[in-house]
Amino acid sequence: MHPDTWYYIGLLGTLLFSGRWVIQFFASHKVGKPVFTRNFWYVSIAGSLCILSYFIFGNRDTVGIISNLFPLLVALYNLYLINKKPL
Repeated sequence: MHPDTWYYIGLLGTLLFSGRWVIQFFASHKVGKPVFTRNFWYVSIAGSLCILSYFIFGNRDTVGIISNLFPLLVALYNLYLINKKPL
């Protein structure tokens, strides 16, 4: 891929990852208390994957990879907990 493509993928990831807080704000405002919806976690995963792709393929920055891998794992775990069926 062209280097500029990875830049735009990284930028998209940053916008998604930051934009998830808009989802959280409106969901919390609607119920009057802090909530984190499935959409918050889905957007977190999409943003993390874009940012990780940028750092892995475009920028090759180990610090960026490590700092963005953890939020991805947390988002995946939270979706697992949300979707886990009670015993």
